[in-house]
Amino acid sequence: MPTPQKLALSEIQLLQREIEAHGEWLSRKELDRKTDTDRLRTELEALKRVISKLHPDFAKAFREEMEVVRLEFNPEIERRT
Repeated sequence: MPTPQKLALSEIQLLQREIEAHGEWLSRKELDRKTDTDRLRTELEALKRVISKLHPDFAKAFREEMEVVRLEFNPEIERRT
């Protein structure tokens, strides 16, 4: 039968491994989120370029609309609905 000191040490080591595993999982999730964000930014930039070629006044209209959207749209509220 293990002594209380050895049992405590093995419990600490188990907790340490669990914490490390959770940390690795969180790091992977953060990397996945960054990858998804980069992909979306790249796609958005491509869309803006295509639309600008098709509609020369798009850049100005987009800037104007962004100002309106910034005032009227709250992504935190919209995400929940």
